[in-house]
Amino acid sequence: VGCQSRAKKDRDLEGHSCECTADLHSHSSPCSSIQVEGRYWTGYEQPNLMGYQYFLYSGPYPDYQWWMGFNACVRSCHMIPSVNLIE
Repeated sequence: VGCQSRAKKDRDLEGHSCECTADLHSHSSPCSSIQVEGRYWTGYEQPNLMGYQYFLYSGPYPDYQWWMGFNACVRSCHMIPSVNLIE
């Protein structure tokens, strides 16, 4: 599937989905769960990359507690081009 983030309107990866494959994507409605595939992403609480930021890596995020969110949704996301993690 490549590098993408699939945001879902409802919790537990249910409901209408919106695929994010570009560097910037604002959701028309709040998304309460996210499935990240491939690269790393930053999710934002507000549209246009505003508000609290959440670092997301590959895997499912069934609700905001999985990304340690202050609010129950994200409204925009940004793909991080390259990340070198030191282990």
